Amino acid sequence: MDKIYVDMTKPKYNNIAVGFYVKDHEVIPCGTVIQHVDADKNSDKYVDFKQYDIRFIMDDYMPEVPFYTVPYTELIAKDSKGGWFGLIDKRVCYFSSKFECFDVAESLDEFIANAESWRSSLVFRSDVKVYDSRAAAEKEIEFTEFDI
Repeated sequence: MDKIYVDMTKPKYNNIAVGFYVKDHEVIPCGTVIQHVDADKNSDKYVDFKQYDIRFIMDDYMPEVPFYTVPYTELIAKDSKGGWFGLIDKRVCYFSSKFECFDVAESLDEFIANAESWRSSLVFRSDVKVYDSRAAAEKEIEFTEFDI
């Protein structure tokens, strides 16, 4: 089956629910965005995770997106070693500072429930490609543009 890669970080796809279906093709959403927590409403709820080296991204401090992923990832937290936590579909993944991707939990609820042992549950994911930029990804894949 042929694959079609779609950059979901393009401004025309932001803030809307987008789904693509192309007959006889696998559509792969791509890119990386920051998914922040409302600091005013939730900061107390997420501060306890610092003891597990998990720092959720609050809307009062928005870091730059550090890399570009295939498939699409929503970054939700960082650690002290330069790693990032993100959601691919509903799964929580960990991205090391060496651009390696690991599964951490099947859901955000499971990740939060087992936060103290997240490092012991890392499973390498070879199906996720991590690039330092979209330009680097474009050297290996061709993106398809859709008009909405």
